[in-house]
Amino acid sequence: MSTETLHPNGAGSNSNSNLHGDAATRWEAMADDTDANYVDGHVNSYILDTYAIADTIIPAGSVINSVTVKTRVATSLTGYAAYSKAALKSGATVYYGDEVTVTSSTYADKTYTWNTNPADSAVFEVSDLNGLEAGIALKATLGFASKATHCEMIVDYTLATGGRMCQVIIC
Repeated sequence: MSTETLHPNGAGSNSNSNLHGDAATRWEAMADDTDANYVDGHVNSYILDTYAIADTIIPAGSVINSVTVKTRVATSLTGYAAYSKAALKSGATVYYGDEVTVTSSTYADKTYTWNTNPADSAVFEVSDLNGLEAGIALKATLGFASKATHCEMIVDYTLATGGRMCQVIIC
């Protein structure tokens, strides 16, 4: 099995968080792993951001074993709970992972894995991947922020029999 990690490369169809730092857009803040750029929410109900994700280079015919959305989340003040859910948007519908709770102002990686395509409950196909949006839903308590600084989509796959992965990098 192999994995391909896909990062935000544009705005998605949901942009409800607050943007902090010098990143020009929410998706750029979520492509950053530092506390310098992040998104947050201060309300006691979920707010949603989704991000366009780079297209896959996995060859057609490969078996998609799972799709994982990985985020980095924290609370604005240690000791106060912040909540998040990974989000995966397929077509017009957003699907959510389980709620996770953080009580530290130090960022922690959180993941949720879909073993089947939530849009049709069938195994993901390579053609399902392009056009997906990955994201995060954030909820705070007592006015303290739920913060996120990173989002990515990790595709676990088995290469098609006889398939080869090639990527051309021009410097």
